[in-house]
Amino acid sequence: MKIVTSTYPGFQESVTSIKKFKASNDLFSIMLNDGRIIHHTAKDAVLFKKWLLDNNIEDIANKNPNNSPL
Repeated sequence: MKIVTSTYPGFQESVTSIKKFKASNDLFSIMLNDGRIIHHTAKDAVLFKKWLLDNNIEDIANKNPNNSPL
């Protein structure tokens, strides 16, 4: 069973404000619902990415390469 929370320790945005993301190692480029793009360096990239995916946030790295980027 997934335990889904709206916040992640050390990250200021709520999951409800996130539209999609792309990760490169521990650096995450994140598009917010208002169109802003922010960057976050995760202390534990695996857990941070899991949190995003568990909350159904779109990982654009796993999309068709013909789709538009962030």
